[in-house]
Amino acid sequence: MLAYSLNFTLIISLFLMSKPYQLEFYYKGDVIDLKSYETIPNIPEIDEEIYLQCENENMNADGSYFKVTAKRTLFFSSPSLYQKVLIKLDRIEPTDW
Repeated sequence: MLAYSLNFTLIISLFLMSKPYQLEFYYKGDVIDLKSYETIPNIPEIDEEIYLQCENENMNADGSYFKVTAKRTLFFSSPSLYQKVLIKLDRIEPTDW
C-alpha cells in the first residue's frame, strides 16, 4: 500500500505541478488523496472535521468523514514555485449539525 501511495503521489504531483497550491491528505501513514488549486484553498485547521471525497474510489468505501490531527506546510522553488500542505487525518463518524 505504501509503494502504491508513493507512486500515486509522484505521478499526480508531476501531472499537477503547474498549479501552485496542493493539499495532500494522509490517513494511517498513506497518502489517500491530493488536491491541486490555482488559488489559495481553504486549509482545514487542526481538530476540524471535514468531508473528503477521494479521487481513488477505494478510499471512499469506509466513509469520507475525517478529523484533522496535524498539518505541515512545505514551500518549493523548483521546478516552479508552489506550496504543499500535508494534512494528517483520522476517520470519524459524521456528526449532527
